[in-house]
Amino acid sequence: MTTLFVVGGGSLSLHYLFFASIEIACMAIIVRWAVQGSPEGTPSDARMSDPATSPGV
Repeated sequence: MTTLFVVGGGSLSLHYLFFASIEIACMAIIVRWAVQGSPEGTPSDARMSDPATSPGV
């Protein structure tokens, strides 16, 4: 939905197209990460584990 506003609501100047393409690419990466979930072994897994078994305790 936001992509439609970025593409449809902008201008055709080069700086707008440049930054709009970066915004759309970053949005696609964020959506991809959200759909995939976090890979095994990331800090999010450590926060959910038992604190007594976590390293550094």
